[in-house]
Amino acid sequence: MSERIYIEQSLGQDNLKDVKIPWKAIITSLPYWAIIAGAIGEAWGSTFLITEIPTYISKVSDIDIEKNGLFSSAPYIVAAIFTLLYGPLADYLILKGYTSRKTCRRLFHAAGAFIPSLALVWLAYEETPVGIAILLIVAITLNGAMFCGHNVNHIDISPRFSGVLFGISNGIGQTLAIFAPLLVDFIVLDETDKALWRTMFIIAAVIYAGTAAFFIVYLSADRQWWDSAEGKNNTEAQIEDNPKLI
Repeated sequence: MSERIYIEQSLGQDNLKDVKIPWKAIITSLPYWAIIAGAIGEAWGSTFLITEIPTYISKVSDIDIEKNGLFSSAPYIVAAIFTLLYGPLADYLILKGYTSRKTCRRLFHAAGAFIPSLALVWLAYEETPVGIAILLIVAITLNGAMFCGHNVNHIDISPRFSGVLFGISNGIGQTLAIFAPLLVDFIVLDETDKALWRTMFIIAAVIYAGTAAFFIVYLSADRQWWDSAEGKNNTEAQIEDNPKLI
């Protein structure tokens, strides 16, 4: 208990209940809307890949049901390994001065959105099992790179209210992601029709790329004015100035 009190006091959280969240400034903050756009694209893309790709493989491709399980799960095994590397790599690039924080966020989010979007379009026309497997691995593995883009950007712009901001952006993203399978049901009336699936893949790719483009253009890696508070202590200043992903 004493350790908890020490940590809270060190971070200036003992008076957090008295802090007023600047809702108006947050809602009108363009860098935060950029994060929300990134969260929507990531959630939509992930939901589409998880819920619809197995159906596409089983209904359209020539892969049998036993191999379908392997094709659907293998990309996530590879992704789990690579996801552990994205954070340290981003830290390394920033700490060594190879990129600024802003550039690093852009690079990782772009890799996690634009490449998977291209993979989805290609997947719509790919018919070989090996090609499908490679494209799925690329799309799902690189999707995780976005977490070093929009996800950690909450802390960049507002270390003080990052938890609140993350809850809102993640909630919006996950809520809108519900419509991914619903849109598939609306468009793909015949699950064996490749042309309908191609239309859906292109739509998913556009959402992926469009939201990423908005984030990349309007993101900020600087602490926003509305996040500052009087009496900021040294620990908070260190968090603000720390270029690591935390």
